[in-house]
Amino acid sequence: MRPNGSKYLRLKYRFGGKEKLLALGVYPETSLGQARAKRDPCPDLRGALPPVKQKHFSAVIEPKAIGVLLRAIDGYQGQFVACSALKLAPLVFVRPGELRKAEWLGIDLDRVE
Repeated sequence: MRPNGSKYLRLKYRFGGKEKLLALGVYPETSLGQARAKRDPCPDLRGALPPVKQKHFSAVIEPKAIGVLLRAIDGYQGQFVACSALKLAPLVFVRPGELRKAEWLGIDLDRVE
């Protein structure tokens, strides 16, 4: 409320470590519902975008299927780096992202178990 009796609907927030004050309207010309809509327009957008469907990749756990997978990896005719990574993956049992970011300092070929 101002000294002259007017009532402002304001939103106090911080941006970049500084306090900001956003005027949403003057009461009673601006209702509380209108001020909330100005503050957060997102409730009107709920359901506007379809939800993202997650993809789950199944693991190969059947012995015959593992053999088929290993033969497919062995016969793969792609780039040298991709072929090398595919052939190394079943030997070290790490996730593809871990294999991709691996460094030679973390690989000890003399201490093979």
